[in-house]
Amino acid sequence: NKDRTVVSVGGNGSVSKVSDLLSWMADYSIQRCKSDKDFPNAAIPSRCMRLALRLSNMRDQGVWCIPSHEYKKIAREIDVRYEKSTETLQQHTQLLHCWGLIHHHYRHLHLRKTIVLDVPWVTRVLSAICCCIPLP
Repeated sequence: NKDRTVVSVGGNGSVSKVSDLLSWMADYSIQRCKSDKDFPNAAIPSRCMRLALRLSNMRDQGVWCIPSHEYKKIAREIDVRYEKSTETLQQHTQLLHCWGLIHHHYRHLHLRKTIVLDVPWVTRVLSAICCCIPLP
């Protein structure tokens, strides 16, 4: 993957304990959040948070997946700017996917038509399928 970055603590002996490593990781994470190109200074737009809340409420009511056109409709109901910029909606969708709130394969021709709200359900189904398939 061309976008991956290899991170090294360095060989100067600055990390000798687990607490040093955790401190270094925290500093590195803060620096990455501040320099994020999509969400600078880790500022998440309130419309994205409202979308996350609405999807969480739907999941709590027993809805485990929705078609992508319904997802876009919900996003437009939350904020009209989602209708004007599909790129912004895609960024926010990827963020919600990274957070584990939804499961979405935006690059897959058929799977991108569905947004899964119950992510633990997907994990359980895949585990069941993997356990039940006999290996050659």
